[in-house]
Amino acid sequence: MRRCRLAAFTFSAMRWRRSRSIPSTEFRGFPWPPGAAEQYGLRSEDLEGIAEHPRSIGGTRLALFFRDLGHDKVKVSFRSTGDVDVNKFAKQFGGGGHARAAGALIEGNLEAVRRKVIVAAREFLSAEDKEGVA
Repeated sequence: MRRCRLAAFTFSAMRWRRSRSIPSTEFRGFPWPPGAAEQYGLRSEDLEGIAEHPRSIGGTRLALFFRDLGHDKVKVSFRSTGDVDVNKFAKQFGGGGHARAAGALIEGNLEAVRRKVIVAAREFLSAEDKEGVA
C-alpha cells in the first residue's frame, strides 16, 4: 500500500517542462518536500527507484528527482532515457554516476536548488542538441 501512495504522490507532484527554445527538449522533474515520507507512511527504502518513474513517460529525455534532506541539503537524482549523459550533467554539481543514472548532493533550499538545476538542465540539453550529441 505504501508503494501505491508513493506512486500517486510522485505523479501528482511531477512538473512537466518543455523547452521553449528547442521544442524537442523535454524533461520531467519532481520535488520531494521534507516530511512527505512521514505524511505518506513511507520508509527510506520505499524511495529506492522513485527517480525511475518519470523516465517511463514517453518523450522524456531527462528526469530529475529532488529530495529535501533538511539543513539546506538537497539530493538530486538524474535519470536519462538514452541519449543524454546524466553523469556529465551531474558533474557540474559535484556529483556523478553513470550515463543513464547519476546524482548529486547540492547545498541550498529545495526551491532554490530546483530552479538552479532546471535552468542548468535546459542549457545542458540545448548544448547537447546543438552539438548533435543528443
